[in-house]
This record gives sequence, structure tokens and C-alpha cells, in this order.
Amino acid sequence: MHGLRRTEHRHLGIAAGILTCASEPITSKAALERMFLSLADEVRPHGIAVNLLSPGRIDTWMNRRGDWPGAAHIPMEQPDVVVPAAVWLAGQTAATFTGRIAERADFGRTWGAITTVR
Repeated sequence: MHGLRRTEHRHLGIAAGILTCASEPITSKAALERMFLSLADEVRPHGIAVNLLSPGRIDTWMNRRGDWPGAAHIPMEQPDVVVPAAVWLAGQTAATFTGRIAERADFGRTWGAITTVR
């Protein structure tokens, strides 16, 4: 585990990233995906879950300016729609959910579980 701090008795943890579609050139996006998936394989035996969350097109200042050609047809979501998926991912372990690129739009359908907080 190069570059990772070794834990002697604690074998739980998470590492997560949020992958945006337009902020990186496609080669950088692919490299980031491979890095996270390789990291997931490396730290799985230590109980650490590593996942990437792809949030979709989020209503931000940059997206409202329309700087991304060809993206106008993709509806924008408010930032708070990402929260349930991010919270669910943060609660996972290497035994339950790791090494995935999770599409936020599929949360509750093909991965994750929607729970009501009271």
C-alpha cells in the first residue's frame, strides 16, 4: 500500500471521488477512473471501500454559462440531489460496495438504497 498510512488494528474506511463529465478531458477522466478502480483492488483486503460517484450534469455557475458545447440538451439537476447517493456511498465497506463507478441517476435502481431520514 504505497502512499497509504498503515493502520494496525482499524481495517475500516472509505475513499470516494466525485467524477464530473465536463471538467476533465476524456483521457484524464479515464485515468482517474482506472486509478480509483486500481486503488479499490489494492485496499479491499484492508476493509476500505473505494468508489467514484458520477453526479450527472449539476446546476453550477459554469454549467449555467453554457461553456460546454453539446451539453445543452442534458437537463441540469440541483446540487442537493447528489447528497443521498454520496451519503450512502460513505456508509459502505469493502465487503458491501467497492470498486464501482456509480451513476447518481441510477441510485436506488441499480445500486444503493433510498432510506428516509426522520
